[in-house]
Amino acid sequence: MRIQLSPMSKRAAAACVLVSAVCVFTGCASAPVNTHGRSSFSRDARSYAASLTAADFASVPNATTALEAVRQLRPLFLQPRPGGYTARGEGPVIAVYINDMYAGNVDVLQTIPPGQIENMRYLQRTEAMTFAGSQTRGDGFIMVRLKGFSRRGTQ
Repeated sequence: MRIQLSPMSKRAAAACVLVSAVCVFTGCASAPVNTHGRSSFSRDARSYAASLTAADFASVPNATTALEAVRQLRPLFLQPRPGGYTARGEGPVIAVYINDMYAGNVDVLQTIPPGQIENMRYLQRTEAMTFAGSQTRGDGFIMVRLKGFSRRGTQ
């Protein structure tokens, strides 16, 4: 048994197919995709938000310590995602590493003039496990690289 469609029904069906096709093609074409299949825009935005450069620190000349600069530039560095500390009823523990060596908590940033910093990165606990292993202590991690430091030591 064949169903006969009126000319109006045929136009409506064709319009639906056309609109659906346009939506699919524009949706797929609008997001840039890197080789790993993830949106490169979100990855780039995330890496930008999780790092500071010497130029960023220079943009806050009124900051006398790295901690003051971080409070102005990236206050979320000092507020890690809720984790185990929430269940313990404690405040978050943020571990600071300077030139790949553990230096202490965020209070250490009060001892560093912003002009001495080459770059700074913030890592969530899961990201830090690849750097420091599963026995890491902290809910967030700030990695500081000072100017004039190379992996083999100071220049």
